[in-house]
Amino acid sequence: MQSETRRFKFLQVSDVHLDAHLSHTRLPLPLAERQERMREVLETFLLALEVAKQEKVHAVFVPGNLWDNESVTAATAAKVIKGCEDLAEVPVLITPGNKDFYHPQSFYNQTALKARGLPLWSPNVMIFSNPEFAAVSPPTLPGVSFTGRACLADAELSYRVLQRPVPKNERALLNILIFHGAMEGLISDEDGLSGAVFSEDELEAHGFDYAAMGGYVDFGAIQSTQSQVIGAYAGVLAGNGFDVLGTRFAILGAIESAADEPWQCTLDPVELDRRRFVMVGADISGLATEDIIEEIAVNIEELGGRADKDLLYVHLEGSYKLDSDGSAVVEQLKARYLHLVVIDNTRPDYLSAHLDHRTTEWKYIEALLEMKRNTELVRTGEFDTTTTGAVSRNVVEDALYYGLDALRHKKVTIRDVD
Repeated sequence: MQSETRRFKFLQVSDVHLDAHLSHTRLPLPLAERQERMREVLETFLLALEVAKQEKVHAVFVPGNLWDNESVTAATAAKVIKGCEDLAEVPVLITPGNKDFYHPQSFYNQTALKARGLPLWSPNVMIFSNPEFAAVSPPTLPGVSFTGRACLADAELSYRVLQRPVPKNERALLNILIFHGAMEGLISDEDGLSGAVFSEDELEAHGFDYAAMGGYVDFGAIQSTQSQVIGAYAGVLAGNGFDVLGTRFAILGAIESAADEPWQCTLDPVELDRRRFVMVGADISGLATEDIIEEIAVNIEELGGRADKDLLYVHLEGSYKLDSDGSAVVEQLKARYLHLVVIDNTRPDYLSAHLDHRTTEWKYIEALLEMKRNTELVRTGEFDTTTTGAVSRNVVEDALYYGLDALRHKKVTIRDVD
């Protein structure tokens, strides 16, 4: 970038997790649909590279977790290498994260690629391979310096990645920091605050013009104490399970200044993934089928879900009357939405039914309800379990409903209601 050029454009993507294992637990769809989703995630990344070309960006940032080392295939790596090569002289800067960490046999290593007969990374791709920060200046971008590092293991011990001096080119017009790490306050301990940890104050103290970071699920801009954007997470580029919900983004960014004014950064989150993951829940108790369907439809729409595109997860709970068809809701939902997972945790409302006290069903209910009351006493310490043993409340409830299913219908319908 020439000194008279005061505008720098970039595209930032991270946490793509190409070829990540999509287990049925994570994505409860048939195998063929899960495999199709893996292809869509790759297509989304390649589309991001096309957008970079169309927008004529000066550089592309990939701060970690482009793929998962354990599962990425040679075919996928080859397509990524070709996509980056097609950007010609546009630098692609990759800082391996904890899932795509750098090691001698990884697809980031040119020697390993050559040994496998795979295409090599083109000269415009710069892959950081050292755990210590280093500054580089691509020949195609005079005046711009990039500082980055690599993760070398899946699970790094927690350490303050920005407490020590971080090198940058003091003669450069623009200094950009790129790495995979967890910022305190944005990523909580419950989310896995480990590895390269830093604070907002530590980031600002290093004085970089912009920091491109990976390792956080959602898009999030980081501002200085003067309310200026100094960095951002792009978040997961394309969802690959119902643990990543809603709209996903790449970042189109611009860093610019007029004359000798300080650099100003603007970020434009761009949705490239063709699908969104949307999760809704509904309690069907006391509602007619049409009311349930309408409530779910409204909830899906409010969360940005689209009937003909998105992957939807509907969690049904509550109880329905014995003269109702509990499966009708599920069937109508499946007819209405193209990609739908329904977890039906509903139960027939046996306890509201009028039963003859002389029947086996009534005597069974009476016995199980007594057992349920005892579990409550056990929980509060008012019941002695030394001779009777302790049974959980959930186990008693399951026994109650499964037993009534067997008595009434001569079969048991298993439900995940715990």
